[in-house]
Amino acid sequence: MSKRNSDGNVSRGASVRARGVPDVKAGSDAKALISTTPEWQALQAHKLEIEKTHLRDLMMDAERCSHLTNEYNGVYCDYARQRVTDETMTKLYALAEAADLKGKINAMFSGTFPLELKSQTLNPQP
Repeated sequence: MSKRNSDGNVSRGASVRARGVPDVKAGSDAKALISTTPEWQALQAHKLEIEKTHLRDLMMDAERCSHLTNEYNGVYCDYARQRVTDETMTKLYALAEAADLKGKINAMFSGTFPLELKSQTLNPQP
């Protein structure tokens, strides 16, 4: 049985609760949630620093804007219009590395479906 607690998260018995991620049973062999990693904590601390900065001020830095735009094979990405810095991107890349994002992307393209995703797809939580 599940119920919603005061912060809006769903509680299911002896589960670890986190917004936007499936519950992980306490004491199970499941991998730790990404939000418990040092990379996530560093990114959260950085968010508290960067949210004091106005995007207008960041956009005045031409070198920053140049570093945060990419074009590859006709696809243009402009991260400069977000409240990010080179430090933010470095922390995001570290988080992606900690989550083995590249390995998971490669696994999906090679046709091997990660077991934890397969079980969620076949048995979705209500």
